[in-house]
Amino acid sequence: MTDPAPDRLLHRPACAVLCGLISIFHIATGNVRGQEATEVAVLRGHEGSVWMGRLTPDGSHAVTVSADQTVRLWSLSSAAERRRYIGHTGPVYCAAISADGRLLVTGAQDNTVRLWQLPLARPIRTLSGHSGAVNALSLSPDGNILLTGGAGASVLLWDLTRAANATAAAGPKAGAEPTLFVPREAASTRSGHSAAVTAAAWRADAALMATGDAAGSIHLWSPFLNTPQAVSGLTAESIIRLSFTTGNQQLLSAGSDGEIRLWQLPPGSFDEPVSSFAPHQQSVRDMAVVANGSQVITCSADQRIVMSNVNNGQVVRVFEGHRGAPTALAVRFDNQRVAAGTSAGELLIWNAGDAKLLQTLNLGSPVRCLAWSHDHQKLVVAMDKGPLQIFGPPMTAKARQSGVELSRHQIQQTESPVTCVTFAKDDQSVWSGHDDGLVHQWTYASPTQIRQFNHGGAVYGVAITSDGRTIVSGSADRTVRLWDASSGQQKAAMSGHQGAVHAVVFNQTETFVVSSGADRTLRLWDVAVGRQLKQLTRLEETAYSVSIHPDGQRVAAAGADRLVHLINLTTGLTEQTLTGHTDYIHCVTFNSSGTRLMSYGYAGQLRVWDAASGTTLFTQRLGRIGNDTCYSPDNARILLSQGDGTATLFTLPPSAR
Repeated sequence: MTDPAPDRLLHRPACAVLCGLISIFHIATGNVRGQEATEVAVLRGHEGSVWMGRLTPDGSHAVTVSADQTVRLWSLSSAAERRRYIGHTGPVYCAAISADGRLLVTGAQDNTVRLWQLPLARPIRTLSGHSGAVNALSLSPDGNILLTGGAGASVLLWDLTRAANATAAAGPKAGAEPTLFVPREAASTRSGHSAAVTAAAWRADAALMATGDAAGSIHLWSPFLNTPQAVSGLTAESIIRLSFTTGNQQLLSAGSDGEIRLWQLPPGSFDEPVSSFAPHQQSVRDMAVVANGSQVITCSADQRIVMSNVNNGQVVRVFEGHRGAPTALAVRFDNQRVAAGTSAGELLIWNAGDAKLLQTLNLGSPVRCLAWSHDHQKLVVAMDKGPLQIFGPPMTAKARQSGVELSRHQIQQTESPVTCVTFAKDDQSVWSGHDDGLVHQWTYASPTQIRQFNHGGAVYGVAITSDGRTIVSGSADRTVRLWDASSGQQKAAMSGHQGAVHAVVFNQTETFVVSSGADRTLRLWDVAVGRQLKQLTRLEETAYSVSIHPDGQRVAAAGADRLVHLINLTTGLTEQTLTGHTDYIHCVTFNSSGTRLMSYGYAGQLRVWDAASGTTLFTQRLGRIGNDTCYSPDNARILLSQGDGTATLFTLPPSAR
């Protein structure tokens, strides 16, 4: 099994980045170390290059295709592989999902197009007709017609309603393969293309299609006719991008010869482009359409970044000040800022209106790709070497006053070079695709400080009420303090512990707090009036973690004595002592129903107990220093924070849930 030649990527339309090995990352609550994101889960999947990914219409799942010959469906809520679609006998290059989310279409090097039923991994059809690899495919807006382009210079048009009707007619014979319908097609002898088809696009009104090939030819098609209307006059070595402009009246193309062309669509003439201009003398690396389609910004291997008028080809402005050839380009969604990365390792920000250079950052490695967030605030940058970096608004008043556009918010080391990046629609995470066929999701958390609470000593424990209004903290200064989260003002400073306070926790009704101190005591505090209610108990050793049962009757405490103590909150008496850990216990917590109790130790040992009987249900040694852990809302998974700077999302066996 081999991947296509590397330059094949230059002939493919842009695609989403959701595929391969998926990793989910999380900024540990209350324990953000520097600007690093920590890994929550790694789901091993694709074993080859990931060519394309698509989100289902409801955004709940992702479909990915790969050179490993598989197509995979991933749940984004659980970060787990849901289905694996097996059938292609060559690398899978392209995919599309119907608007109703029920049909998946894939194209591969085995010359076939396959239809699958979502979310089941059930094949509906195998469509054969191409004489070479299927490089490009596009579904019509209504999902009824499929346009495919192949390495054999063929363009095929398939009526998917016939496939659906044939499947329905099969009735109860679910295992039977209905007769393959004959596609409406423009075969290679009639397609007009003389080279591999590398780009395909539908117009928004579904009345017109466009295909481009590696020889620089573009053809326009009616979905109701087999004869294409060729767009002539091209000299490009290859068509890199095709895009219909707003209003459906024009088509924009970018070629590897550095030319950008704008074509008038029916009822105009196809013989000559509306606009043909060459702002560059070498291959176009990237482009972005701006100003409602009237302008285009392009960067090229000739080291120029220019904005051009698409109607007359005149250069509107030139973006200067960079060193080396620009390798990636991104225009902010409000069209106010242009960002570019270069082969010299520079990241530059310009004002789009006058091409004024606003900021230059030296990253130390050639930039591969970059993308703006939808809220205009953040920019993610990937390089040939070095970490993935997220930039955002400056974090200090001095920097803001000096006019600094962006400062580094987050750094994430990656094991394999990044091929493409994009922000999720909610701007809270970033997806990245990698050379090794993996895809990672990174949680974005701005380090911009909202409010500061000055405790007066090292803070070891923090908890917050469900409404977010009150914060409780425990500190080396021996106090437990209550804070108003909105104003940052201290509501109470409660004394009583004779040593550092290691842990604090609210009860279920959030009316009182239990704390544990280095003086080996557990204490109960009244939140309403800010005073100590009583010393609950004294242990033989310090408890580093406490958790209150959802019924409010018991508290679990664990720490230096390697034991888990279950203590009655009314009497202060120990009801049970759970044994089994061989080193300090750093964390203990009940699940949301109170039926299970989890403990996690310094030696990386995880134990799950039956909360009622104290029986050990599950144990696992992870081989890492254990710091903290918490349950997922469904109690099926746990998030483990570790001393090596990582976090792991761990799925519990059914018997331990």
